[in-house]
Amino acid sequence: MEFAFAIHNKDIPDSAIEEMARLVSETFGEQYPEPNFPERVLSKFKPMVVLAKNADDVVGFKLGYERWQGTFFSWLGCVRPEYRRQGIARELLRRQHQWCKEQGYEKILTNSRNSFPEMLILNIQEGFQITGTDVDGGEPPPSILFSKLLKDD
Repeated sequence: MEFAFAIHNKDIPDSAIEEMARLVSETFGEQYPEPNFPERVLSKFKPMVVLAKNADDVVGFKLGYERWQGTFFSWLGCVRPEYRRQGIARELLRRQHQWCKEQGYEKILTNSRNSFPEMLILNIQEGFQITGTDVDGGEPPPSILFSKLLKDD
């Protein structure tokens, strides 16, 4: 199956934000995303999203933003369950990292939870190092923090 990938940065279209919100809600349940998801996306400094599409349907995305100069934070991503195990998440990640290199970023940060073992494994396979945990008051479950230095491969 062929998928099309599109990168949006700076001015992410409202339609892309709506598609991401719908996909997150369908994938993770009604509690996600929070009601102010569009505002949170647009409030980030230098946001960027890679979308994966099958025809006109968004089947996955990888969203992030500049955390501070030289460092990009890969914030949120998902792939529809029926499209998993086809390499979409890995391709989204690789395209995000390539874009980050082209923009001059030196490091990417991300986090995940034990409840998403596929993402933990993908991060490690793609060169991330575990750098710590974030308990955040005990709710939700602790996040595992990752860091990856970008270098020319």
